[in-house]
Amino acid sequence: MTSNVDRIVRGVDDILITAELASRPSRTPDYEAESRALGLLAEEMATNPRGVLQKCAELVIELCHADSAGISILEPGGTSGILRWHAAAGGFATNLHGTMPLEASPCGTVMERNAVLLFHEAERFFPALKGVEPRIYENLLTPWHVEGKAVGTLWAIKHTPEGRFNAEDARVLESLARLAAAAFQMTSALDEAKAERIQLEQRTKALHQAEARLKVLVSELQHRTQNLISVVRSMVDKTARVSSDLTEFRAQFRDRLDALSRVQGLLSRPNEYDEVPFDALIETELAAMGSGMDRVRLNGPKGVRLHFTTVQTLAMALHELATNAVKYGALAQPDGQLSVTWDLQGNDADDRRWLHIDWRESGVKMPPTGSKPSGGGQGRELIEKALPYQLGAITNFELGRDGVHCTIAVPI
Repeated sequence: MTSNVDRIVRGVDDILITAELASRPSRTPDYEAESRALGLLAEEMATNPRGVLQKCAELVIELCHADSAGISILEPGGTSGILRWHAAAGGFATNLHGTMPLEASPCGTVMERNAVLLFHEAERFFPALKGVEPRIYENLLTPWHVEGKAVGTLWAIKHTPEGRFNAEDARVLESLARLAAAAFQMTSALDEAKAERIQLEQRTKALHQAEARLKVLVSELQHRTQNLISVVRSMVDKTARVSSDLTEFRAQFRDRLDALSRVQGLLSRPNEYDEVPFDALIETELAAMGSGMDRVRLNGPKGVRLHFTTVQTLAMALHELATNAVKYGALAQPDGQLSVTWDLQGNDADDRRWLHIDWRESGVKMPPTGSKPSGGGQGRELIEKALPYQLGAITNFELGRDGVHCTIAVPI
C-alpha cells in the first residue's frame, strides 16, 4: 500500500481501513497458542493481579505479531477526559503511564463506535500523533469494556510501512480484551473491597480510641464533680457560719453559687475543658459586679492557664474580694480605685512556676481606728487559710489606710 500522507483528510473515516481486514489474507487460527496465552493471563490474575494488564499487552505482541501494544483507559480531566496508558509493550513500552487527551487519540473514535477499528497513518487526522517515535503506520484497536461500557481500548501497532494486520488479529485482540477486562474488573473489585476493609479497620480503631478517650473524660468528669461537690459543701458550711439568719444565708449563698457557676461556664468553653486563663477569670468575675468597671485597672499577661482544681477555689477568693470592694471598698466609693496586676514567675527553691496576683484598692475612706471593719470576714478567712491549705498558696491580706491590699501567689 502506498503512503496516503499527502492525501487530503476531511474526516476520521478517511484514515479508517477496517473494511480491508475482510479482504486481506488471514492466517489460520492457532487455538493452541491462544489457549496457552489465556492460561498465562489467568495465572497472572491468580498470582499477580496488578500485572494482568501488562501481561495482556505482552500477549498481544506475541499473538498478533505487533510491534507495540497497550491498554488505554479513560480518566477524568481535560476537555472530555484523558486516556492513561495502563499497559505498554514493544516499541511504545517507554510510554507506560503516559496520558493523552481523548479527543487527540483514535481511542475516542473506537469507544464512540464501540467496534474494532483499523487506522492507517492516523497522524493525518490526529495531529498529536505527528512526530511520535517509532512512527505509527497501522493501529488496530478494540473497545475495553467495564460493566458493559466502553471506557478504553486494547490496541496493537505496526511501526513499518509493510506491516499489516488481518482479521485473525482482530479476533484475537477482541478475545484478549474480553478476558483481560473481566480480570481487570475483578481486580478492581478486590482493590475496592480491600480499601473498604482498611477504612473499616481504621474506623474501628478510631471507635476504640474514642472509647478510650471517653473513659478518660468520664474519669475526669467524676473527679471534677467530686471536687465541685466539695467546694459547694465547704461554701454552705462557711456561709451558714457567718450568716445571721436564713435571709442573709440565701443571699450570700446565691451570690457565691453564681460565682461558681461562672467558673463552670468558663470551663465549658471549647478547648478549655479543664483549664481557664486567669485573665478570663478575673474579667468575668469583675464584670459580674455590674458597676464601677471604669475605675478598675487590669494589667498582666494573657493566657496564664489554671487547672480546674485551682481555678474553682481561687475564683471564690476573687469573688469575695470583688464583693467586698462593691459593698464597702473601692467600688463602693466615688473616689475609689481598684488595680489588679499579675505576672508569672519561677521559684528557684522548687523549680515551679507561680502566678503572683496583686489586688490593691485605693481612695477608700476607712472606718475610724478601733471600730469593727466592714466586710471581708469570710473572704479574708478564705484567702488566709483556705488558699494556703488547699492550693499551697502564699497569701497576705491587709486593711490599709485607704483600702484593701491583698497578694496571692499560687503554684501553677
